[in-house]
Amino acid sequence: MKHNFYEDKTKRHFRGRYVYVHGRRVAHPNYIIGEDEKTYTSIGFTHSPTKVGSYHKLYGNIVSNDTSSCYMQKNIKTRKKKTFSKKKYDKYNFTNQIDCIYIDDYIKKHKKK
Repeated sequence: MKHNFYEDKTKRHFRGRYVYVHGRRVAHPNYIIGEDEKTYTSIGFTHSPTKVGSYHKLYGNIVSNDTSSCYMQKNIKTRKKKTFSKKKYDKYNFTNQIDCIYIDDYIKKHKKK
């Protein structure tokens, strides 16, 4: 599936992406970096990386006042909008400038592909 990126990075935002964990539907935070009519392009975040996949540990947490570790999944996915929450996660944000720079550079690198 082709990735669509926002030209204006101020449109980027967080939403939950629904997944099933042990038979329960839960929402994992995703940073939406682009969209079209039917899909969002996003980067996922987690508090506990699995053994599968590649992760980058953030200096801060995407939830303010949360001191636990936070990891960015090092892959960009494009998925149907219906798998995401309808509302934005307004209280989620990057709390460390180094993380902002890393993520911007990661997105720029993938836009060129």
